[in-house]
Amino acid sequence: MQSRLESLSALGIPTEFHSYNGLPHGFGLGTGTVAEGWLQDAVHFWQQQSGTTAIRSAKTNTKPSDTIYSLNGTRRNSLQPGVNIVDGRKVVILKYSAKRQ
Repeated sequence: MQSRLESLSALGIPTEFHSYNGLPHGFGLGTGTVAEGWLQDAVHFWQQQSGTTAIRSAKTNTKPSDTIYSLNGTRRNSLQPGVNIVDGRKVVILKYSAKRQ
């Protein structure tokens, strides 16, 4: 991972890496662990890098007059998880589900 971070940094690509003591990769939301809050940190980093103007739930409604595209330029009929371009504004839709034990 260190080598990958150094390569990206050498290309001028912003990077951020967090290692959480005692946790393997794939610790979910980190609730109740030293990693709690990692998702908010990640979203903040993504917002800074992408220029995103809003983070909304996947249930966000759009007006019929809204023009929605994916990052690759594909026209969409509705917001999708990921980055959407809505009338020229970047909007990130986060979608995750937390299963109850």
